[in-house]
Amino acid sequence: MIVLNAQQLQRLAESFMRLDRLLEAQGGEAGTIHEDLHELAARLRVDLDMVRIATPDTLEAVLGPGTSNDPGRRWAMAEILYLDSVRAAAEGDEVAASDRREKARRLFRNLVDRKEASGLGLPEGQPLPGERLQALEAEGAG
Repeated sequence: MIVLNAQQLQRLAESFMRLDRLLEAQGGEAGTIHEDLHELAARLRVDLDMVRIATPDTLEAVLGPGTSNDPGRRWAMAEILYLDSVRAAAEGDEVAASDRREKARRLFRNLVDRKEASGLGLPEGQPLPGERLQALEAEGAG
């Protein structure tokens, strides 16, 4: 299990912001977004397809106590799932989008509840876990 250092978190955050901008630009280029999501997951040494089919409880078990319990890794996984939900929605796959939103919401909730989000040191412009959580919860209520 890897633990992300500050430099790795910064690079991941920059990649997430770039991908977020691509998604905002009318859904972005589907092939590029798929490749980028797989590459970002590979940086965490996980397989995106496995993350997509894992239950929220399984993801929590992999990322939680008894493992490295790295808040940076939890944040990065939540961010990947969030961006993948946006991608799936843009492609019209609302079932996949909803599933990934719920997984991301649970991971962001865990970060916020444990008060781990403040120590991440994310760059300016990167939405904080609490902001992502609020957006996901508002979307779920709407």
